[in-house]
Amino acid sequence: MKCVKYSVFLFNLLFLVFGALLIGLGVYVQAELNQYLDFFEAGVANGPAVVLITFGAITFVVAFFGCCGAIKENHCMTITFAALIGLILICEFGGGIAAYVLKGDVNELVSDGMKDSMKRYHTSTGVAKTWDTIQKDLHCCGTNSPTDWIKLLQKIPASCTCERKEDCPGGLTGTPFTEGCLPKFKDFVASNIGIIAGAGVGLAVVEIIGMLLACCLAKEVRSRNQYV
Repeated sequence: MKCVKYSVFLFNLLFLVFGALLIGLGVYVQAELNQYLDFFEAGVANGPAVVLITFGAITFVVAFFGCCGAIKENHCMTITFAALIGLILICEFGGGIAAYVLKGDVNELVSDGMKDSMKRYHTSTGVAKTWDTIQKDLHCCGTNSPTDWIKLLQKIPASCTCERKEDCPGGLTGTPFTEGCLPKFKDFVASNIGIIAGAGVGLAVVEIIGMLLACCLAKEVRSRNQYV
């Protein structure tokens, strides 16, 4: 039984590490998306970061609970730990499905938010700063193209102007970027989603193994107690 006991303990240490990593990842995502908050409602922008931090905190607490159950060889605590891990897995699976189903709505929301914020470029300092940041960082101009600014009877912002020759269309400095910011922003988000998905899959594998080991330990503890 000692082998199973210490295996459960070691896997719970991995849970603790994964929980801390998810919290850190949530903070990182929040910091990255914070500069684009003016494109959409705060709740939508903060959503991914809040989910990551919440699941990280829950995983951290549950893992600590599992460590105590393994060390004390407590049947009730070990079974409770396995049940909580199973519940977390169900929530993670449901969250993944919901994110996939709502993907189209989020894309439309971001597009509408960008188009609406363009109208407030010259009246809101926060919106102007957001647009200047994304256009400089992602080398883009307007929502879909530079003509979006012209359609609004506005002058193309200076942040659209290409300064470094290697980033300029045709290598000509002083010309506007030709690509819109919406597809560039989607690529930026997609690259971060890959990191999040990878962390989620890794966590799920560790959780399943830990849950099975916890069930084995609980079974052995119960069998031993019956003969004591």
